[in-house]
Amino acid sequence: MKTPWVLVTSNENKWREAQAILGHPLERIALELPEIQASTTAEVALQKAKAAYEQVGRPVIVEDAGIELAALGGFPGPFIKFWEQLGGLDSICWAADGLKDRRVVAVCVLGMCSGEGASAVEGRVSGMISDKPRGNPRLRLGRGFHPRRREPDLRRDVRGRERHPLTSSPCVGAARRKSLGNHR
Repeated sequence: MKTPWVLVTSNENKWREAQAILGHPLERIALELPEIQASTTAEVALQKAKAAYEQVGRPVIVEDAGIELAALGGFPGPFIKFWEQLGGLDSICWAADGLKDRRVVAVCVLGMCSGEGASAVEGRVSGMISDKPRGNPRLRLGRGFHPRRREPDLRRDVRGRERHPLTSSPCVGAARRKSLGNHR
């Protein structure tokens, strides 16, 4: 049986986590989507959701993330993927060395599109950029980001495995429940 909404991701862990948060199955597909240039992570997620809907013809959900450095007026925002690809995670941590303020906001946006239109739900977590990447290399950006609010399960899933702080944060989980829970 097909579920009405499809999560567009090649990341099996994101898919499992979304199902666990919602408490019901969610179909997953991997698509090549255009990586648009936009000033906000929400704009990127919305455009990706619209492109995915055009390809699939069914209601879709996509996730996009960004990092906003306070000292740089919110830059790099949605461009963090390009920065990481070009300079690596170390370069993000080193760039913050020259700043007087290491505060950062991690942004996670769910873009949703169906025949009824498109919308976005945003989750934000405040924290600091570390002086160097730490922890599990599979967590990529989570290795350089340290959430301000420490919670016992913030970096662990129910089996004790490490999780990415953007997707395991309370505000993003709430955004997922709010948006996906209404779209069974």
